[in-house]
Amino acid sequence: MVSAGWYQDPSDSNRQRYWDGVQWTEQVQGPPASGLQEQPPVSYGQSYSPQPGQGYAQPHAALESGSGKPVGSGFGEWLGATFSAYIKGFIATVGIMALYGGIFWALLVGLGYSLLDGVVLREDAFGDLDIQGFEVGPALYGLGAVVAIGTILQYAGVISGHHYMYKTHMGGTRSFVGSLGAGLKAVPKYLLFMFAFLVVFGLAFAALVAIGIASDGNVPIVIAVGLAGTLLFFAMTYVAIRLVYVPLVATVAPEGEGFIAASWRASKGRFWPILGRIIVIYFAAMFVGLIGNSLANIVLTAALPFETTNSGQLLLNGVEPNLSDGIRITDFFPSAAGLGIYLLLTIFLQAAQLALFASSNSAMYIQDQIADKLKR
Repeated sequence: MVSAGWYQDPSDSNRQRYWDGVQWTEQVQGPPASGLQEQPPVSYGQSYSPQPGQGYAQPHAALESGSGKPVGSGFGEWLGATFSAYIKGFIATVGIMALYGGIFWALLVGLGYSLLDGVVLREDAFGDLDIQGFEVGPALYGLGAVVAIGTILQYAGVISGHHYMYKTHMGGTRSFVGSLGAGLKAVPKYLLFMFAFLVVFGLAFAALVAIGIASDGNVPIVIAVGLAGTLLFFAMTYVAIRLVYVPLVATVAPEGEGFIAASWRASKGRFWPILGRIIVIYFAAMFVGLIGNSLANIVLTAALPFETTNSGQLLLNGVEPNLSDGIRITDFFPSAAGLGIYLLLTIFLQAAQLALFASSNSAMYIQDQIADKLKR
């Protein structure tokens, strides 16, 4: 155990806070003439709760008594911390992500109805089906705009969710609005990072494909391209794992350190543990999705106005449609109430899955920060 005494305040590096041997107290004082002592090890989840407006710039070192092993570095403690914080911050974190997702889906559904309103499916004299009243140009432009906006909103939601869940793990002051703003503020640099990542590896894969095509079946070249493609895939996976904390450190990186450098440093020497834990959380999220998607699909099926009989006959509102007279595409859309419930379930489900990854990443990042601090 670390003895009681005055140590560098984790919420203000220019003063000291008293450590009573178990936890931080409210007692503070200015720095001594000889300088500040190193912060005492603080167990994961046992940190001092700062006053409003204060917060930790980064996690602090933690030791198990006499063992020298980082507290929280074990699989069990990581898993427990992940789900504990997930439950505590569930409503707010899911709400943040669902808000961004809801705006995106509202835009997408609104665009769909506006573009397809008036579009008719009609059978001609030869028995062929024609689509009338649909203009490809405006549809593509509109869809492109919505996808671009949706991408920004999705990234903002992921970053904001990570920010709030990290605050939940650290036990500091949390703010729904503050996390929303932090996500929006960090979106530009995150988008630039994602663009650079995809361009670098995308161009590399495209170059290999071009070489393979130009080889005209030359066996040695084809084998070499295959091996290079495999190595490139593993390189991309390695980089992605090392940068797994980017959505989090985009808002909470230590002062003076870039978010990419912060993720790279925190994940150093931790590739396999991080990969293993990502797989565990992936299956947990998949289980949540299996239950949620089943319920959402039941709702959507019940809301659809058409059905197919065992003989393959199409019925619209219980009646076989007359294709020669034409059918409005929007007549096949689900009821407004049913679609609304389906979208709410889908948005909530996606947000719940993303929040689980946010909690997992936050727990891993805290552990890796602890381990990194102990190495110094």
